[in-house]
Amino acid sequence: MLVGASWVLDLRVLLGVNRRVPLSAYRWVFPVVSIGLLVNVVTGIMLFIKNATKWGTATPFLVKMALVIASVAMLVPLRSHVLRNDADNEDNEVGGQPS
Repeated sequence: MLVGASWVLDLRVLLGVNRRVPLSAYRWVFPVVSIGLLVNVVTGIMLFIKNATKWGTATPFLVKMALVIASVAMLVPLRSHVLRNDADNEDNEVGGQPS
């Protein structure tokens, strides 16, 4: 859920796939990504508690946590960009018709 929704947005914003679809059509991605991240965090904590002293010092775990933090840090400005683009599109419309 988390990766699939992120891919949809990444393909559009970062690679320009399907440019005819306005960015505002991708607002649905952020609640889905948030739910997926929440589920991953909760289940990850539960699994981590099982063997915290071993996994907390493992290099692959630390790399994974760094990548998760980087992806969240990347998602915040991306969300702002999509929502700002949505607000710009609403300002350009008069009576439901694009100007």
